[in-house]
Amino acid sequence: MKYSVMVDTNIVIYALVEENPEKSEKALNLLEELVKSEIQVFISVQSVKEVGNVAQKKYSLRSDDLEEIMNALRVLTPNLVPETFTTVPLAAKLKEDYGIDYWDALIVASCLEQGIPLLITEDEKLCKVRQISIGNRKVEFLNPFES
Repeated sequence: MKYSVMVDTNIVIYALVEENPEKSEKALNLLEELVKSEIQVFISVQSVKEVGNVAQKKYSLRSDDLEEIMNALRVLTPNLVPETFTTVPLAAKLKEDYGIDYWDALIVASCLEQGIPLLITEDEKLCKVRQISIGNRKVEFLNPFES
């Protein structure tokens, strides 16, 4: 069985937009290395939506540019994790229990539901928590920009 990781929105944004050259290079190299490895790389539906929103709102990208970004995303994060009817209440519980933002909790809930043990993220709240366990399911958080 292959090891699997989920990549959070912030890592994807750094990889696709060169606003912060140091983080952009590190994020892009990380994603490229993961894709080349035996590790299964996942992205949540929530993150795909967030990437689209950030691309249009913050960077004023047009639909053609967004299509290009989504095509790159398919290569860098080839496995899309859906949200289900159980994802929403699980995310609400995670928000209540751990004090994390609801939108981040949706991504964590997707990891837990799919048995993905690692979320690569720069999110400070998640990295402060370090890991979340529900029953026999666990997800840890790794900030690739910390030494």
